[in-house]
Amino acid sequence: MKKFYLIIIVTFFISTTSTSQNVVYGVKAGMNLSKFSGSTNDPYSGYDGKVGFHLGGIIEISLTEMFSIQPELLYSYQGTNINSGAGRIGTHNVQVPVLGKYYILDGLSAEAGPVMEYLASAKYNATLTSEGGRETIDITDNYKSLNFAFGFGASYKLISDLFFGIRYNFGISNINDADLKDSKTKSNVLQLSAGYFF
Repeated sequence: MKKFYLIIIVTFFISTTSTSQNVVYGVKAGMNLSKFSGSTNDPYSGYDGKVGFHLGGIIEISLTEMFSIQPELLYSYQGTNINSGAGRIGTHNVQVPVLGKYYILDGLSAEAGPVMEYLASAKYNATLTSEGGRETIDITDNYKSLNFAFGFGASYKLISDLFFGIRYNFGISNINDADLKDSKTKSNVLQLSAGYFF
């Protein structure tokens, strides 16, 4: 956890103190469509997509007219539905994407880079009765606190500094921390965003 916070501090310190480059700041928010993928040994099998949201701040550091680095600090609510809605897992995460942006056309950019993610908490909401009664269980200890993904997508910035983006975070690391032999779980998230550069 300490290393994770250190990465956040160093990333944003470098970004905000970079005086030799063109730096702009912005905010963004949007919808998540997330889904776990895992082995058959995972007790939560039969994963389906779950709708969530994300929001936070971004910094774009222009290195050339066509290439930029964009670190972000986001809160992201995601997770997965299980067995066609019989239960669902909701996770509260802090994401730190550090993306390279290449401007294909004026305003239109492709982006890709690593995404570091810290898990704050995870809850399992299970259907217990035929009447639809539910119980929420804390399962934070079943998952690793630090996750890595690779994000890629595209964004379009208007003249008014409004921008829209689409990104897919493909889970790389096994997030399962439960005592289950050969059980692997990865978190994948499709994000649709809108934002504004100041």
